[in-house]
Amino acid sequence: MEMIGYQHHEFEHTYENWKIRVHPNDYPIVEIAINAYLKRQLPSYASEFRFLHKNSYYVWVRGSGVAKWDAQGNPI
Repeated sequence: MEMIGYQHHEFEHTYENWKIRVHPNDYPIVEIAINAYLKRQLPSYASEFRFLHKNSYYVWVRGSGVAKWDAQGNPI
């Protein structure tokens, strides 16, 4: 959070809140990587992209994630 200018409590931790801050030119590639991971087509998710800082400029970040899966193999 510090990299993008926010205190932990200032940033609502939702996908939509994150999505609107990913640079529009980078989002399609990031979305493909996330969806491939969630469909288990990739063993892990990691991507580098520009993210909107609280002070209205973009910074490069590396995003990565791990999903939890339910008993049917769906991400939760």
